[in-house]
Amino acid sequence: MTLLNTFSNLGATWPRYLVMATVEYWTVHPCISAATKDDAAVADALPETCATTVLQEACVAHGGRCELQQDGYYIVGIASVVLGLLYWALFLRRAVWVRPSERAVSWIFHQPPILPAMPCVRLGPCSPAPGTRS
Repeated sequence: MTLLNTFSNLGATWPRYLVMATVEYWTVHPCISAATKDDAAVADALPETCATTVLQEACVAHGGRCELQQDGYYIVGIASVVLGLLYWALFLRRAVWVRPSERAVSWIFHQPPILPAMPCVRLGPCSPAPGTRS
């Protein structure tokens, strides 16, 4: 049961990692230099992005500032809605609209028929069927 619970927890956790990694991929936050064009040495020392805390500290230490230009949250949110609508249109629409309009009998799960009794297998003494010779 512990292994089954582990797989259940992993199944609920890995989509979060993919979503957060996708948000980070689409997020753009460069390091903007406050230096003038004459200070080329300072501009070269600045990191290009402020993706991590270390890069943010380096940007501020060299006189720059981190600025958020594009938030990946909104891009991933819109893409998720579009993918959800496509999934609904291609796969779930039939289950939601067509299936309830069918007769109620089609919703009932039928049990398999009960099989007749198995014939006597000669592993040991069997009683003969009535009306037959042994």
